[in-house]
Amino acid sequence: MPSATRPGGGSGVVGGAADWRRLANPIEARFGPPHGRGSLAPVFGHLNTYETTTHFNGQSTVSLDGDRATAESYCLAHHLSVDGDGQRSLMIASIRYLDEFVKQDGGWLFAERRLMVDWTETRPSVA
Repeated sequence: MPSATRPGGGSGVVGGAADWRRLANPIEARFGPPHGRGSLAPVFGHLNTYETTTHFNGQSTVSLDGDRATAESYCLAHHLSVDGDGQRSLMIASIRYLDEFVKQDGGWLFAERRLMVDWTETRPSVA
């Protein structure tokens, strides 16, 4: 079963208790608005169509306000595809996560996640 990282450490399994009310932009356009972690399973299924993916997470800014928080995190996502003829291509996306968190029962959970795609590039890749 796909897993998802929880803010503050640890991981949860898709279908767990966290309320992912919204994961916006290209993911929402492709798979519809998610409601709960279980609705993210198609997203992970899509990622599994790539030969491999790597996400380099960069700087993050977090603002705390009591039991709520907002954050912006930068990421370079690499998605390697191999077609039926063995031709490899690499899609790189510069993305940002705009998150809202809520503290419940002593733990931080996602309340909303928006995915912003700043740019993408697809190019041939050699082994």
